[in-house]
Formats: sequence, C-alpha cells, structure tokens
Amino acid sequence: MDKFVNKYLEDVKWNQNFSQGWNVSGVLKNRLNENLKYDLRPVKNDMKEMSYDSKADKIVFDIDEKYYIVDFKELSNFVKENRIKKIHINKVIKDLDWNIILNK
Repeated sequence: MDKFVNKYLEDVKWNQNFSQGWNVSGVLKNRLNENLKYDLRPVKNDMKEMSYDSKADKIVFDIDEKYYIVDFKELSNFVKENRIKKIHINKVIKDLDWNIILNK
C-alpha cells in the first residue's frame, strides 16, 4: 500500500498504534480537502475482515489494478444490516453511496 500512499495521499502521517484500526492519515490528492484516517490492511482472496471499533474514516481495498476507497461507517452499517462476515468489495461496491475507485 506504499504505492497508494505515495501516489494519492499528501500530508501523510503513519499511525504507530494500529489498535485504533487505521494505518495512515492524509489528504486524498485532488479529490478531498479533509485529512482522514485510512485502513490499509491487505485483502486476501478479494475479502477483507473488519473491526467495528475501528477509528478509520475510510477503508482502502487493493484489488487487481484498482484501489477501492469506501466510507468506514457506511460499510459497517451495510455489513451489520446484511449480516456479512467477510467483505467481497466487488459485490458490495454498487450498494454503497460513498466510494472512490482509483487506477493503480
């Protein structure tokens, strides 16, 4: 995920205490003007496990040739309402209102 951070974030600060559920904070270049916290944990087999007590604002999924950025609260609510244990981002992205898809 270093490539994502270097290419798309500015004003970067790495979190040394991952128990808060986020890896890095920064401003998404040319997209947002707000400094947000991003969960960059890796995706395994197109799935990502998540924690409801995370302090992340956004979650980044690194799949194929794209970065999928979704809102943590919206995704958490969707997961709770639909009783999903593992997230297949390609299946849920169409059901989420807030998302950004970036090319690698």
